[in-house]
Amino acid sequence: MKLTSTLTLLIGLLCFCCTNAPEKDLSGLKKDQKKNEKAKVPQDTIIEIPDSVKLKIGLEKALELVRKHRDQPRVKMNFDTTFQDHSFLGTNINYGHSFSKKFKHLILMHSVGTPMLYETHLVFYRETAGGEMQLLLSGTGDGAFMGDTLMDVNLDGRKDYLTHWYGFSGCCPRDKFFVYLQKENGEITPKFELMNPVFDEKKGQVRGFSYGRPEDISLYKKRWKGYQLEPLEYIYRDENNPKILLREDGISSKITQLKTLPKEYVEFDWFNYQ
Repeated sequence: MKLTSTLTLLIGLLCFCCTNAPEKDLSGLKKDQKKNEKAKVPQDTIIEIPDSVKLKIGLEKALELVRKHRDQPRVKMNFDTTFQDHSFLGTNINYGHSFSKKFKHLILMHSVGTPMLYETHLVFYRETAGGEMQLLLSGTGDGAFMGDTLMDVNLDGRKDYLTHWYGFSGCCPRDKFFVYLQKENGEITPKFELMNPVFDEKKGQVRGFSYGRPEDISLYKKRWKGYQLEPLEYIYRDENNPKILLREDGISSKITQLKTLPKEYVEFDWFNYQ
């Protein structure tokens, strides 16, 4: 009886203790759980950066480099910038008397994207007498950048700037040139786009052929007249009889039939009229 009474008393005391035990503060535990949940978010999450921001970064870096080397007659350099979204910005700097003895110019070429797919931006500045960089114009390229060159295409005694591009995709030859003419005051004209051209520096002319398959394309010849490009002629097949060659005068639009292809176009071997 005494053992039974003792057990009963112990059980009652245990129940009383469990029932009246003070509640624990779980707020700290909840905060720790939230921290753990945040920690589960991947730390390498990709945040896309707009191209405009990337271009601004490249522009600021380039201008800073030019300021440091402004006392030099000519500066050519390039640098790459990589971003968290795994894209890149390649910047090419051409500063100084690059194509003018009288004026200093700054030509910036920014390529932004990935090695497999990117877009190229061109920015032109002319340095003023006070040392400020005056923005002349800016624009984008067209495909893969193949190179640039200086050439007096319009025979005015001043070198002009030409860039060579090749389309990322297509069925047929697509060499495209952008031509920027230099004016007497150091400014440059908006671009002239020419497809598959050959430049005749002696005559101030350009010949070429349009984009397309052999049966669809046409030949062209143009000449520079000041800061304009004047069409001289177009040669193409008669749509009703592909064996007939037609010549359209670029000025009068008069159409005549040709017996043979003029020799000056024979160099375009891919354009087979035989």
